[in-house]
Amino acid sequence: MIRNRPKALLELPHYDTVHPPPYARDWSAVPALISLSLITLDGIQPITTSMAQAAGGELSAIPNEGQIEYFRQRKCEFQLIFVVASCISFGFDDEGHQILRPYALTLIPASKRGQAVSQTNINFVTNVIVGNPMLAEENVYSGFDPFQGEWQLFGAANLLLSSEPRKGFIDEIGFVTDHFVLATQFDPKEVCAVNLDMPSPEVFQRYIRHRTKLFFTPFEKLERRRIWGVESPIELFLLQGLAAKGHFPLPQMILAENGSAFASLYDLWNDAEFRETKGLITEVDLYFPDQKVAVFCDGSHHRHRKQRERDQRIDQKLLAIGIKPVRVRGKEIVKNFSSAVSRVLEVIEG
Repeated sequence: MIRNRPKALLELPHYDTVHPPPYARDWSAVPALISLSLITLDGIQPITTSMAQAAGGELSAIPNEGQIEYFRQRKCEFQLIFVVASCISFGFDDEGHQILRPYALTLIPASKRGQAVSQTNINFVTNVIVGNPMLAEENVYSGFDPFQGEWQLFGAANLLLSSEPRKGFIDEIGFVTDHFVLATQFDPKEVCAVNLDMPSPEVFQRYIRHRTKLFFTPFEKLERRRIWGVESPIELFLLQGLAAKGHFPLPQMILAENGSAFASLYDLWNDAEFRETKGLITEVDLYFPDQKVAVFCDGSHHRHRKQRERDQRIDQKLLAIGIKPVRVRGKEIVKNFSSAVSRVLEVIEG
């Protein structure tokens, strides 16, 4: 459950109402390379050269006898991992469907009664998980907080989402967009990946290492793992306030001294002209690329002298390349929400 919502947000039309499916989904804010890195997450992961050889070079979501024997001999254990999208919504399409826009993507491991990560063997994977019709349906986490990894219920969307509008918050519905089975024992040096047209073999290997660590590090405890999106509730609240005014900034953009803006590390590495991280300025909480406005949602640690000096240096660098910085205190977002939104609107609309 996401706490400390500003009162002004609760007064917005439809904000505290969860409308029934079907939904219209707008994924334009999700970086394309992040989406592409998720596409091949199917069946047993990660794909390694040894696994491919055991399969006879023919890999599919359903493991063949060669793969099954490979994992059985190694007594490998597996975790079922869900890719979960958390969304905001302000508006409906022409057919009256609520429009969902992701603000965060998260990995959550399947668990035993919400208390411990579930681990199983290859027999259970092939007989129960793979091809399970329940997993093919859309599942959701109800009461889901992507910042803390907490939730109340997990199950089929047609059971947990009412057929009629009900009180609640759409940003606390975690939509399971994909799932995969994670082999907990593998050689990281053997992990294979689809090359997203990276400009050099060295950059491609960096991408593989990062993706392997992010997606394929086994979960030791029940927790969430952030893939992409806003990083705190105050960022979410400000994003929602701006969305209610028809503005949809991009979260967590990486800004560079040459004026470039990158939607993710993968986009940064994929840029043929940008190689050195020393040219980076900062990662901004919310960014308006057309207006060249960078919005920072500053928590309490920004009151410390060293942090204030660092913030001033960042602001000066942004101004030097024509980007306007706007800093909004987290306390202001929670206590004086309308003022916080208005300050941002004055800059992007002025």
